[in-house]
Amino acid sequence: LLRGDVGYHPDALVVGDTEVDVRAARLAGLRCVAVQSGVRSGALLAAERPDWLLDSLSQLPGLLAERRG
Repeated sequence: LLRGDVGYHPDALVVGDTEVDVRAARLAGLRCVAVQSGVRSGALLAAERPDWLLDSLSQLPGLLAERRG
């Protein structure tokens, strides 16, 4: 599906822990938060250039609060 077909909210984010998640977000036209959960290395995730790279999922609430400003 393309972004226009499903009507994503403009603030929608994809949160994932693999390079496939980051790529899927890009293909959907969405911003991406990659989380270093041990499944993939931080270097591998960083190479995919996510919008944010977190060390832990516990950092996500702070990121969301910061985005709401």
